[in-house]
Amino acid sequence: MADNLLKLAGRILVATLFAWTFYDHATHFSTVLPKIESLKLPFPGVLYAISLVALGIGSIGLALGYRTKNAATILIVWLAVVTYFFHFDPSSRAQTFVLLKNGAIMGSLLYIITSGPGSYSLK
Repeated sequence: MADNLLKLAGRILVATLFAWTFYDHATHFSTVLPKIESLKLPFPGVLYAISLVALGIGSIGLALGYRTKNAATILIVWLAVVTYFFHFDPSSRAQTFVLLKNGAIMGSLLYIITSGPGSYSLK
């Protein structure tokens, strides 16, 4: 039982990070979109929308334990893309720290994928 409670707590803690990012991105459109536009990638508005969908679906699925493997995979892909385009700068100590932190978060998502959501989930 304790194992399943810890899995629930872990899922909720990780999901909270992505839910907060979703909220922040959704409420600060005027600052987030220019950052995406600065990368000169095609269709920044579409990329912004895809980002919101990924964050929303991933964080809700992870927190509820609904299709947890799919939710965690979505968040890993989102985080890998964001890390590469926004935080890959080996000359910056700060960005290197963010890159390592994001790697640790991806590791926690991989662990959730391999260990399963536990019995306190919608599966």
